[in-house]
Amino acid sequence: VNLFLLVVLSLPMLMLTRLLGGVEWITILAGICITLTAGIFAAAITMFFSTITRKAWSCILCTLLTLGALYFLLPYLFFLLVDTADHGFAKRFFDSRSGATLSFIIHPYAALIIVVFTPISAPGKFAGIYKLWPAHCAYMLFVSLMILLWCAKRIRNVTAGRAIGSKFIDQEAVPVNANLITTSQSPTSIALPIKKTHASRINWHPMFRKELGKGLFRSGKTATLVLSGLLLLAGAFYLLLTAQRHGPDDFELNTMFTEVFLGLGALTLCIVASTVVSSERQSRTLELLLLTNISPGTIILSKCLGAIRKSLCIWVFLLGYVLIVVGSEQLHPIAILHVFMLAVSITILLTGSGIFFSTYFRTTSTAVILNLAFCLVLWVLVPLIAIIMMRRYESSHLAASHPFVLLASAIEGSSERGNYYWRGHVPGERYYFPGGQEISMAYMTWHVMVIMLWHCLAGFAMAALAASGLRNRAR
Repeated sequence: VNLFLLVVLSLPMLMLTRLLGGVEWITILAGICITLTAGIFAAAITMFFSTITRKAWSCILCTLLTLGALYFLLPYLFFLLVDTADHGFAKRFFDSRSGATLSFIIHPYAALIIVVFTPISAPGKFAGIYKLWPAHCAYMLFVSLMILLWCAKRIRNVTAGRAIGSKFIDQEAVPVNANLITTSQSPTSIALPIKKTHASRINWHPMFRKELGKGLFRSGKTATLVLSGLLLLAGAFYLLLTAQRHGPDDFELNTMFTEVFLGLGALTLCIVASTVVSSERQSRTLELLLLTNISPGTIILSKCLGAIRKSLCIWVFLLGYVLIVVGSEQLHPIAILHVFMLAVSITILLTGSGIFFSTYFRTTSTAVILNLAFCLVLWVLVPLIAIIMMRRYESSHLAASHPFVLLASAIEGSSERGNYYWRGHVPGERYYFPGGQEISMAYMTWHVMVIMLWHCLAGFAMAALAASGLRNRAR
């Protein structure tokens, strides 16, 4: 219902587009239906992960990564794989009528592009394909229905298992080797699985033990599968791109991989940090923590460290890739320092903002949405407005504070484009600043350090505000 209301709110803008832009009503109706079915499919994916995960941040993160993989990563990997073996296949596929029809039916973004732009720009190229939008909507609804039916079946089995003590009891809460103790010997008595535990002495602060003492994954098998999958996917992309570009020594390839890993780390930390305090509030344990002698500052500090720890698996990929590229003599070793400082600046800034929103807003979803909106405004909306309204000189200096722009400049300046050659031991002295200005390595390092300090101050300030208002917001 909420999704439908959000779509209805866009109707006045669509009606204005119809009156001023000359778009047909059928195009507007098709766009609304495609958007609505794509939202229903995303809701079904969210429901799927909410049934198999316990943490809110893992559900949100898995949903975003799954949708990104289904809509962008897997199609790009498929066409990259085929186009590497048969050059020009991707262009021929999209130019053909059968390829456009297949993309229209299974991909909502391709369907929306064809529906909106084909009647205006190329009415005769794919004539009739955009009229198949009911088939696309039916396909998306069918897939969503299958996912929801599976979720309903799983929830029913788990609920029945918890009621009768069957095998559907959550294996994380009750281990397989737990002792079964019965309260009576009657045939109708229910066996209660109880795990034997031994008291252990806590030698450090209980809040830090709670946040830092657990493993990142439920078991070693899960960790192995996740890390192996990420390594295989990254390796496949690297091999395919180097094969297509006819050589691994390409600064554009290194820039793309470092930007992707930096974005994944920022996304993970943005979601994880936004849920640590609000989840405690929703589980009614935050009030109990504040009743103890643990100070709000200690609680916030432990939550910050726990959020950073949960995102370390992504930052390891970023630093590991940079180390590999530096070891293969493609980048100057100073790139390690630049990437590390940028990762630290993003980590502290997003941790502080996530803790702030998680403290001052009660629901987890609101905190996550606001933290994501904070990132979009800071790194997307403000630069766009600056490019439109400011002069080139002023907008270039504003872009110089953007971490992703600085990362691209650091990678470019550390490569052969920055006059760096490993065997000649020539230091990189041509870092291209936004706006076309060339700067030295020392000035680039100083500039990245200043940006890191500003981000750290902003993150620490928001974390301090969260600590000062934690006791009042817990009521």
